[in-house]
Amino acid sequence: MFKEELAGLPVEIQEALRDRLQEVIRLIYQRHNHALKDSSINHYTKEEISAMIYGVFDLAERLKNLRSLA
Repeated sequence: MFKEELAGLPVEIQEALRDRLQEVIRLIYQRHNHALKDSSINHYTKEEISAMIYGVFDLAERLKNLRSLA
């Protein structure tokens, strides 16, 4: 999954970014479950979810650009 987005990066970095994506997904899942059980807990907004995921892919793109400059 996400092979195209992470292509060109060292395997260690690809694994670290995949791990981060998994953490983000778990975080969203946990918040969702807590919000279902407790109405005082808000779900993440679409914007918050987008920002969390975008951050990982933005980092991947920046690392690719740095590698191409080297």
